[in-house]
Amino acid sequence: MFNAIGDPDLDAPALAAAQSVLALSGAPVINVPSAVLATGRADHARLSELPGVVLPLTVSFTPGATFFADAAGSLVRHGFRFPLLVRTPGFHTGPPFSAGREPEALASALAELPGQELTVIEFLDARGADERCASIA
Repeated sequence: MFNAIGDPDLDAPALAAAQSVLALSGAPVINVPSAVLATGRADHARLSELPGVVLPLTVSFTPGATFFADAAGSLVRHGFRFPLLVRTPGFHTGPPFSAGREPEALASALAELPGQELTVIEFLDARGADERCASIA
């Protein structure tokens, strides 16, 4: 069997269902759903244990109403500094996405993102001396 579900942030329920189906089968599996579930954006932090690997602080959470009253302060208390990146989980290649450059503009930028969960990512400037490599997050 081949599992083609590859986005754990967007498709976690489908991956759980696939695990249940596969448990009923004795067939070999390519791209095991349980392994895919461990590859969400916030789950990559464990890779920073490898020598030479630098990863941004990444936290996914469901903010309460009080979070938006002091979004910048809440994120600073989680260990973030500005600028930072904010996105809705499951959207890794484009919108909806916000680059929080200024703490004062953060609350309005967050209000435009869909969904109940946010993934906040520390901005790491990975450009080399030649300024050619894009920053990563």
